[in-house]
Amino acid sequence: MLHFYSTFRKISIFLFCLPGIFLWDISEALSFHIDNIDIPEIREMRFRKDDGIYYIDVVMLIKNSGEKDIRLQNCNLNLAFAVENNGRIQLGKTMKDSVTLTKRNNGAGNTALPLTVALGKNIEKLHLDIISSDTMNSLLTASDPVLKLSVTGGFDAGILSKIGWTYEQDLQIDWILESKIPRKVLMDTYKAIETAADRQRKISPEQEKMEDDLIFEEYGKSDKSGS
Repeated sequence: MLHFYSTFRKISIFLFCLPGIFLWDISEALSFHIDNIDIPEIREMRFRKDDGIYYIDVVMLIKNSGEKDIRLQNCNLNLAFAVENNGRIQLGKTMKDSVTLTKRNNGAGNTALPLTVALGKNIEKLHLDIISSDTMNSLLTASDPVLKLSVTGGFDAGILSKIGWTYEQDLQIDWILESKIPRKVLMDTYKAIETAADRQRKISPEQEKMEDDLIFEEYGKSDKSGS
């Protein structure tokens, strides 16, 4: 189970409410309820390339262990791997219009949240950063890997009460999340990154474009055979 450790987590709240609308009440309530969000598992990761840009499609399981429904809107986040010496291996940006996390006592269970992370064009650098990290090398050899994910950025957050949804705008976060990830999912994604980085080192952009369809078709077959 994932925990948000207070030593790793900072929340800054920028308020855009009119004076006299119980400003402190809203912000403190939202901070309290957002602390009840866990991400127990990263269920899926799919590496792909589109129009010269590399992406990872991720499905995370998110759990709201609090007593209020939470809604996150206009999510604009930066994701990275958290590694040794407080370092971060940058992945890229992801955005989400809206996600509702239901409270613990309604029996709904975890919420599956799909996200697409834009890695950019330089996959060779990402691969080099991964293999140069002791944290990532240990993760790749672990039988039950637990990934440390850095999440920074902001979103609008709301909690549901008897009078409806109450929102706060531009809640800024800096989190370190710990999530289990199936070993096969991690290794298949890493191997696809490694293959793409090796090709980027060795061939011209024109040759790389010609081979893309074949490489990612084979990656798709491997993913289906293991499901």
